[in-house]
Amino acid sequence: MCSSDLLGGGRTVDEFAAIMNNLNLAPPKKLHEAVPANQRCGLPLPVEGAGAVKIAGWAPIIRNEDGVPEVTVAWVAANASNFRLVDVRNPDEWEGPLGHIASAELVPLPTVANALADADRLAPVVVLCRSGGRSGTAAQLLESMGFAKVASMAGGMLAWNDSSLPLAAPVTAEAGAASCG
Repeated sequence: MCSSDLLGGGRTVDEFAAIMNNLNLAPPKKLHEAVPANQRCGLPLPVEGAGAVKIAGWAPIIRNEDGVPEVTVAWVAANASNFRLVDVRNPDEWEGPLGHIASAELVPLPTVANALADADRLAPVVVLCRSGGRSGTAAQLLESMGFAKVASMAGGMLAWNDSSLPLAAPVTAEAGAASCG
């Protein structure tokens, strides 16, 4: 019997089902996660106002296909005083062409665990980076550290700038020299 005999080979659906049932396989361990994800066809969960999941009432969280809790740039801009905003980019990116958000604090990704080790686990934290990849990693790290209210800013600084939202005033050489004196 060749392998194509088991995969078809003229067998009926009932015969194929009987073969599969006789294998006595255990049910998949994460079937309850896989089926809903497959039914969504990889699409993100609904957007704010259309069934977004609210965690502890602090933010309209949307979990992306990787399970990263995310909030939109519009929500971050409208609610910036209600959470700690942590930029996980490198210092050269912070000062680079994408700029940075005035209320953000720079905590490069490799230092996040140590920098926030003593932080209040119930205080809300939003992390951001260039496009959302590193901040997604940071958000999941913070969740694993016990932070209850954490999210990544979806799309990062690219999305912030695409939305024409305000940046911190850039430090110019003249301004820097004037303040040194």
